[in-house]
Amino acid sequence: MEPKDLISRCGGVVKFARSIGLKSHTPPLKWKKIPVHHVRKIASLTGIPPEQLRPDVFGPETTHERGAA
Repeated sequence: MEPKDLISRCGGVVKFARSIGLKSHTPPLKWKKIPVHHVRKIASLTGIPPEQLRPDVFGPETTHERGAA
């Protein structure tokens, strides 16, 4: 999920930033991807699974990670 989509879904950047404990609304405006260290908190607050927020990090395991190769 793109940060701008998440911000919009959460009701705006100020509301979003406050809900995840940021003191300023500026950092989320600069995000190209949702920072990994915020994913779990955002997931618990929004109900959006981590694999939708950052599929590159929390998505399905690759064949290599499952031990097959």
